[in-house]
Amino acid sequence: MAGTTTSITGCVIVFLLAQTAIGEELSVQRLDSINAEPGTGQTVVQQVYQLILKMVDCWNKKDLDGYMNGFWKSDDLLAVIESEVHWGWADLYASFQRGYPDRDKMGKMDLQRLQIRSSTPDTAVALCWWRILPPRGGSPVYATDTMLLQKFAEGWRITVAHSSFFEP
Repeated sequence: MAGTTTSITGCVIVFLLAQTAIGEELSVQRLDSINAEPGTGQTVVQQVYQLILKMVDCWNKKDLDGYMNGFWKSDDLLAVIESEVHWGWADLYASFQRGYPDRDKMGKMDLQRLQIRSSTPDTAVALCWWRILPPRGGSPVYATDTMLLQKFAEGWRITVAHSSFFEP
């Protein structure tokens, strides 16, 4: 599975390099939640920021369907959670349903930091640092996510995601 993760990382790097090589100069938009001002305009990064905040809100309301609305509803969605590879929205959704048959065990997601970068009007890369606080005590779960997002007619959606868990 490590080869798959390496391949995905390589694809992300190639994607970013290709984005840079296409134009003479790209106008890069950046956002870091540490100094973000939510609601100040609707730039690409602000739109992505709002989507991710909405997903966190859905998670905390135990609304798995709302949370999954942030992902591209396609068989071509790619999500890697540690070494588990999910091809397609339905596969990822089924995995969350199996993992949280009791929605109360989803815990509370606490977004620690979010960085977003976009160099085109319809694509973005986001890096998230978050933790899940268990509902009845216990040790929090910490993770980082790397996501590629694309703008569709219905709005911004995550098309590729990778999550890695760590201990602080």
